[in-house]
Amino acid sequence: VFRNVSGAWNPVGNAGVALVTGKEAAAPCQLVLYEPANKRPFSVTSLAPSASFTVNAPQYVALDDDQGNAWSLYFAGADDAAALLQHATLARAAAAAAAGDATVVTQDVAPGEGNAVAAGDLVGVKYTAWSLPRNLRPAAGGMGASPLGESVDAAGDDAKPLKVALPAAGAAAGAAARPAGRAWESALLGMRKGGLRYVVVPGGDGGDG
Repeated sequence: VFRNVSGAWNPVGNAGVALVTGKEAAAPCQLVLYEPANKRPFSVTSLAPSASFTVNAPQYVALDDDQGNAWSLYFAGADDAAALLQHATLARAAAAAAAGDATVVTQDVAPGEGNAVAAGDLVGVKYTAWSLPRNLRPAAGGMGASPLGESVDAAGDDAKPLKVALPAAGAAAGAAARPAGRAWESALLGMRKGGLRYVVVPGGDGGDG
């Protein structure tokens, strides 16, 4: 773990990471960093829908906690970093659903390279989809097994990606609040070649997301 002090990243040492759920269903989950030896927490980040995590390299995740401290977490493997981001993204989506917020929640896992895709572009993608319950509530604890279960849909591969025409600028502006259908297409805006992004789209008509 590194902490940003006056623009410089200073090493703090090893840390544990845990997801803590609130006592009330509507309370956002918290991401807690703690000292491994005595389990004493030293950083808390509320996983509200607006919580932001930055990934500049696959094994590094940067965040600002509730106290305004900037942290960079280094993981031994990219899969470990992706697991953290998956749990955090689902927690943010659960907070949005509890608040009646129909915003699409996104999180970059790998930044990609080259120019960012823009409204009106035709892009090639690989995607995997899961169905999430309307009353999604992440489990507290570590960042182990994926909470997603089995996928319900998938398309595209390296040899033959799925072609997706992104909405034009005017249509894309309101797409983030679109509750169903293929709202994930607008969530591709800003991605780069080789990038990976989690997208949680709220279900329509009271259904699952």
